[in-house]
Amino acid sequence: MKQNDHFIQESKRIMNRNQTPGQFYVLYVDITAFHTVNNVYGNESGDMLLDRMEDFLYRCPGVCLCARVFADLFLCLSFLEEGTDVESIMVNTDERIEHFLSGQRAMYPACKLKAACGICLVKNSDIVEAVEGANVARKRSKNQMTIKSVLYDQDLQNQTAAMHETEREIYRALVEGKFCFHLQPKVE
Repeated sequence: MKQNDHFIQESKRIMNRNQTPGQFYVLYVDITAFHTVNNVYGNESGDMLLDRMEDFLYRCPGVCLCARVFADLFLCLSFLEEGTDVESIMVNTDERIEHFLSGQRAMYPACKLKAACGICLVKNSDIVEAVEGANVARKRSKNQMTIKSVLYDQDLQNQTAAMHETEREIYRALVEGKFCFHLQPKVE
């Protein structure tokens, strides 16, 4: 069983047992440019950083479950108490991760340790959809190259759907031979 599958099964179990008013959300975290840690300091040192990151994430407030799912990718199931604003959770998460990474930078001065974070609220107990949404948001965060978490909301969902539709249209046009290339020769 893959780590991702284990995370999903455990998340379902935790959500089914919950009796507290509030909402669950998924946090997907990626240590950006992590490969430089392994390249410069070695795999053993990189593994220690990954262990510290997992321990740090698991101890964050509201985290019910934390798992390293692949390489330097982490998934957390967290609980948002009723009346708590998701934006404040995002700011809190950003501050906590930045504080953690700033403490790690002294041990890895040759690396620019940053984290990309995606957050998605779990709707209708659909943990699989929430993991996918958090992953889309994580990728957006990574592309923005900031330390700010990205929330998978309706706007991001619409942008993602529009991008996929554009990709489908381009593929269809390629298959149907609708692209025509014109080359302009350069002549002296």
